[in-house]
Amino acid sequence: MFKTSDERLRQALDAIRVHAGAAEAEYIDEELSRGVRLRFAPLLDIGSYDGTFRNADEKAQRKAVRGLILTGLVLGRIKDTDVTPALKRELIDTPLDEVVRRMKRAFPYRAFSGRYSNIDAWDPANFTTPVDGVMANFKFLVHSIMADASKVASKADMTQMEWDATLKKWDASISEVKKGGLGDNLFIHFAKQYLANPSILKSTIISTTLLSSQKRASYYPFGFILSVPKENIYSASSKDQSVANRAANAVTELARVYTQKAGGKLATPDEVLQGTTGANGNTGYNEVVVVGRSPEGQEVSVTGIFVKTHPNGNFYVAPGQSKPYVTPELWSLVKAQRAKGIPVVRIVDASSAPSTTAIQF
Repeated sequence: MFKTSDERLRQALDAIRVHAGAAEAEYIDEELSRGVRLRFAPLLDIGSYDGTFRNADEKAQRKAVRGLILTGLVLGRIKDTDVTPALKRELIDTPLDEVVRRMKRAFPYRAFSGRYSNIDAWDPANFTTPVDGVMANFKFLVHSIMADASKVASKADMTQMEWDATLKKWDASISEVKKGGLGDNLFIHFAKQYLANPSILKSTIISTTLLSSQKRASYYPFGFILSVPKENIYSASSKDQSVANRAANAVTELARVYTQKAGGKLATPDEVLQGTTGANGNTGYNEVVVVGRSPEGQEVSVTGIFVKTHPNGNFYVAPGQSKPYVTPELWSLVKAQRAKGIPVVRIVDASSAPSTTAIQF
């Protein structure tokens, strides 16, 4: 008994729904409606088969194989020419658990229930490539960096053994112990760490802000410009989402901000920018939560460094302050990255206090 094209597609979609999820099956079905249905259906033919001669396990295997092949084709994991009789035989002989595992891993990982209708809008191709100097028109995903050291531990909250282990965890070049409160506190200069080795970002949940020529508000006036694979986008809001970047349970934290802060919907970049209230300064900024490395292996990369300036072109000075936000020490690290080919984009921010410190390379 031969399957029709529609029957093969239905079986494949059913398998995706059962093993990967309803949202994934709906996404594949939506993509099929864009015109590839007739092209992919014949590739799901595994050969004639009379259902009366096979048991339930064999039926489930064939459906799962169809689901995996369809997933790979629609998501671009495999090409039409890759779907050979040899591949189908190999997958038929592969344990069902492994076929299912491959199917799940083919999809952009999600820690929450939701659809991927807007994920393509976050493709890096939709953002601006940074160029050294002042850029009149741009759209960047940036990770702003705190210039001062961050408190990460207090001796009063742990045993001596735990305190000693915490001190050993951090390199002496970026750590500092300060007296305060009930005793010693450990501070880490993450700006130094990140600028010396930007690849560290790949191991964390990253708070980013979507900046454009019209919406320049950011928490800090300095940081990295990132290239973020769309699979790494988890939650987007026109407001601060207050994500815990070093949460003990990353999956739970990602699900929390997506549900509680982003309303259970992945907004598009345009929607985020339209809802962003701040044009300059450090209020009214948006937040896009991304992961440095996605479960399927996609990684964030640094494509530039942004430095905000006073309208006169000098270093940005935070309102109420008299000295530039970026210290000479940090600027020397920026220049070292620039010497390696990382462009430094100067973004004018009208909220800057009067500034007389010129930017020099």
